[in-house]
This record gives sequence, structure tokens and C-alpha cells, in this order.
Amino acid sequence: MQSMSPPAIGTYRRIQFARWLIDNDRINPRSVTYDDKDRIVGFGIEPNEMQEIIRTGLPFETSGCPGPNGKVACNRPYGNEKPGPNIRNFPFTPKPEDVNQIQDEILKYE
Repeated sequence: MQSMSPPAIGTYRRIQFARWLIDNDRINPRSVTYDDKDRIVGFGIEPNEMQEIIRTGLPFETSGCPGPNGKVACNRPYGNEKPGPNIRNFPFTPKPEDVNQIQDEILKYE
């Protein structure tokens, strides 16, 4: 897959968010809605709840390797992305400025 282009950042953020909601029993996978281009356009939650969850930054942290305390133990975000200025998987809780960027990115439909 090294020759494949990564998904657009908006697509990636919406998938991250949907996965987190499903994994944390906040929604049923059937709650996710799509447009005619198969892009996620809804999550089955109220907009204010969506914003509250996004502001925590938790859905955008690396996942799959919880430590003894249940928090993320992975500190290598580049398992599925290239190093660069825009982090797709945060190995730490995103800072407020990161969350602001995420909020903009999740609304991008390219």
C-alpha cells in the first residue's frame, strides 16, 4: 500500500470519529449516514454532543495499544502515516490548537 495515497484528511477524521463512537458504545454502526459519494455525513448524535466529544481530542489519539492505565501506550504515530507537520494520529491528547484544526478538518469534503 506504500504507493497508495492516503485518504483526504476530512475523510480520515470522520472515520476516526465514527470508529471511536462505535468502539465506545456511543453509537451503533447503523447510525452512521453517508451521502451519494459514500462519504460520512452524520453520526447519529446531536451536534452539541459531537462538538463536546471532538473537544476532548480522544477520538484522534492513537489506538490499539492501551497501557496499564487504559490510556494510549503507543507513542509512534507513524504506523500508518508519514512524518510531517499535520498529525493524523496523536500519540498524546491533542492540544487546544490541534483540536481547533481537527474541528476544521472533520468538516472538509474533498
